[in-house]
Amino acid sequence: MLNVSTSTRTTLDRFLTSEGTQCCDLALHAHLLNALGRNWTAYIEDLTVALLEQDNKASYCSIDKSRDNHGFTVTYHDLQEMHMLQARIDRASVALEACVEIGRKCLTHFEGDDELTPACSASRQSCRAKLGVYVSDMARHSVALQRLDRRLKGILDLISRVLMFRNEVLLQNFNRHSGDTLDALLAINQQSRIHQATLTQLFATVQADSVLLKILGIVATVYLPASLVAAQSKTVFSSNLIQYVAAASPTAEPQRLVLSPQFWTYVATSLPLMGLTLACTLFLDRRSRRQAALGKAVAADEGVVLSPGAGTAHAGALPSHP
Repeated sequence: MLNVSTSTRTTLDRFLTSEGTQCCDLALHAHLLNALGRNWTAYIEDLTVALLEQDNKASYCSIDKSRDNHGFTVTYHDLQEMHMLQARIDRASVALEACVEIGRKCLTHFEGDDELTPACSASRQSCRAKLGVYVSDMARHSVALQRLDRRLKGILDLISRVLMFRNEVLLQNFNRHSGDTLDALLAINQQSRIHQATLTQLFATVQADSVLLKILGIVATVYLPASLVAAQSKTVFSSNLIQYVAAASPTAEPQRLVLSPQFWTYVATSLPLMGLTLACTLFLDRRSRRQAALGKAVAADEGVVLSPGAGTAHAGALPSHP
């Protein structure tokens, strides 16, 4: 049953204060049912308008980009509204069936009361006619609700299919974009391999250059003491180590280079200095290597991994030794 409106309540109050209820006791029931039955028309129209709105959404919403959506969109919220609308229609159908049953029971109950008050026979016939019209109206409203229910199921099925198709399209787009992303990642991986090969080749070249520079450094270190002594030979030994002797006469030997008598002092001085320089170089190299190894060991104990050329990288997950 619908809630009694203010106008219906006013109409019932006027009817109760009138003399129409004194002649026929069925008049109150007929008038009450007719007053309540007027609200069903507006209620069914409200359900029809709500269903028409959902019908327009389902019929003119855009499924893909190739069609115009006419300003209508469909979401899962519309499914919730359709579910609530279906619940309203079900409740209204049950209420209308109850109203039809009440009207028929009233007609059946008052069929044998004509003999009690013959003077009010015309009034009773009018009340029965009103009840008959009421039962017919309620039956008509019930049929209208059945049509609305069938229409609602069709709209609900259409909205479900639209959302399902749209989800399939979104899934296809997602799969296509995922494939494009995978292709891009594969291309990046291929480029990384090319860069890695280039870096490997560059590292080999740098390593070869480093070996060459190391050899040149060793050669320079070996010849450094001898060069220094040879450059300072005239100052230290007061003579040239290699002298240029000119011919004394035309019959004598031609010009030639002659070793100085003090050349042995050059050899005796250069060789020890050369050995001392090499020894110092080897000592400093081994010392630097030991310090680097010790630094790595200390860093490993403290949970820090040293990376050459890149500073330090913290590794807090490594356990520290006491």
